[in-house]
Amino acid sequence: MRMDVMPRENGLLSSSLNPNAPMFVPAAYRNVEDFSDQWWSLVHSSPSFRDYWLRECFSESLFDVSDEYDSFLPEEEGSVVIDGRIEEEKKVRKDLILARLSNWRKARGVDSPRLYEKAPKIVSVKVTKSEKEGVKLSIQQVMGNALRFLYGECCSKPTTTAGDGGGGGGGGGWVNQHQSNGHHGSIAALARDIHQFELTSQVPEGLSKHVVSSKKAQSNWYSKLSEAWAQSAPPPKSPEEVSKLVIDTLKRHKKADVEGLLSFYGLPLPQSKTEITTGQAPSVNNGAKYELNTLPVDEKAVADGDTVTVYVSTLNPKEAACVPQPVQAAAVERAKARAQRNYTKADALHKQITDAGYRVLNIQNKEILARKYRIRLRGIDAPESAMPYGKEAKEELSKMIVGKSLKILIFDEDRYGRCVGDIYCNGVFVQERMLKKGLVWHYDAYDKRPELEKWEKDARDKRIGLWASANPEKPWEWRKNRREQR
Repeated sequence: MRMDVMPRENGLLSSSLNPNAPMFVPAAYRNVEDFSDQWWSLVHSSPSFRDYWLRECFSESLFDVSDEYDSFLPEEEGSVVIDGRIEEEKKVRKDLILARLSNWRKARGVDSPRLYEKAPKIVSVKVTKSEKEGVKLSIQQVMGNALRFLYGECCSKPTTTAGDGGGGGGGGGWVNQHQSNGHHGSIAALARDIHQFELTSQVPEGLSKHVVSSKKAQSNWYSKLSEAWAQSAPPPKSPEEVSKLVIDTLKRHKKADVEGLLSFYGLPLPQSKTEITTGQAPSVNNGAKYELNTLPVDEKAVADGDTVTVYVSTLNPKEAACVPQPVQAAAVERAKARAQRNYTKADALHKQITDAGYRVLNIQNKEILARKYRIRLRGIDAPESAMPYGKEAKEELSKMIVGKSLKILIFDEDRYGRCVGDIYCNGVFVQERMLKKGLVWHYDAYDKRPELEKWEKDARDKRIGLWASANPEKPWEWRKNRREQR
């Protein structure tokens, strides 16, 4: 006996026993009252209920209770009402939502099959004229919430391929429009991702490219954001309010992660605040050969606790007078090559520039030719990376200076070609902070300043940092021993 396989129709597989049998719909779905508390809970928690309700229960008549509900529809940016066109714009906006809902249902594969028996609709909300005044306010609130939710959930474009990789909640059929729609789209994207995390415990896939922490840590963020968002009254509406909520909620997390998360959603970043407190500069600044005022320091520029690479703009008159002619010509030619999209030539010219000790940096969307300086902090010696507290010394120096412009007084040049100098960040003497935190030694063989000696002694007495060890090894002796072992 031959048995044929029943074909799929409209993405749904019919029963092999009775092709005319209606698809199973839970009784809880059939009996729930539209826009009741139970309905709202199911809309939030069950994607299958949303599919069922939009497919079988949704009707344009639900939007005809009153024209007053049009105020709940989100305003389109740039819309202007002129010469009594209010009614026309309301109709266009309503038609837009209905059309998007129709497109959403088709893309989700929820069109009803021909043999499907539509489940009877038990209860629908109908308000008579006599009852309208008494329940007007409550209906406005419920319908407003429902429309806002359905607009946010259903009016995004459905995914068309499984490999979009755009992140946005990791929820299969929902697309996150992170930065494509400006700040307002970004707020909706964050709200959707928080909602999807509540349903699936999944974070957006693309987020890892913007932050440094693991997926487990990211899950912790979204859990906290979900709770904070639910408790906020009223919920944040502007990009600044959402950004503040994120920063306040994740204030104990890494700065790079918080800023990466905000950047992922296109939300405004916080204004940079220095965490350095003003301290006393040493009494002796005489003898400095010249002064450098640097561009903001890059994170990769900090080699260890006493060495950093900085760049000074050639727009500075003193630097401009010293730029070699071949470097100037190469910078001009590189700009032309990039404008012509000849990136191979542009890269070759940039290598010529870097070999000469310069670099073209992109600062606030402007390309700046800058001169490179390697700076050795004067009067201190930090543990090497392989030594105890070597990593901590580097991290502390990075924390103080990365992203900030520095003032550097240059006194000398060492045998490795590095400029030896004192570094000031926002008026704070960097060597002082490193010594007081017990992360570096006073390099008294090359610097006899009494202030540095006192700051090291204070840290020793308090057993701070590397001085917590009974007999920490001196970095210069550690380097000497390594050389003798070779």
